[in-house]
Amino acid sequence: MTLTFQGENLGNAITVSHVQIPAVAPADGILESANALVRAENELKNKEVEVQTAKKEAERIAALNANAKAIDCMNAQANFMIAEGVKAGKVHAIVVPVDFKGIVHVPSAR
Repeated sequence: MTLTFQGENLGNAITVSHVQIPAVAPADGILESANALVRAENELKNKEVEVQTAKKEAERIAALNANAKAIDCMNAQANFMIAEGVKAGKVHAIVVPVDFKGIVHVPSAR
């Protein structure tokens, strides 16, 4: 603007002290680029959350499986102790649960 005033020999006659611009709109290409960047960042965050969720679920399943193996081991030990007691003649009665399936490994429906 100053150059235009000077080009018309008005550089010393007009002084601009304030300019008000009601709205500025960036070029469409800049808006598209910014929106694409925001979308990509949001997708990355969503994928990071999915990965963390999958890791936690894997940890949960591993903990449940470890607990199931410990219970199976305790059941096997109890059955062994009962068998040893019967063999030694120290057991005269065995309480059998209603859902007894025998002293063989029967996979449970977990």
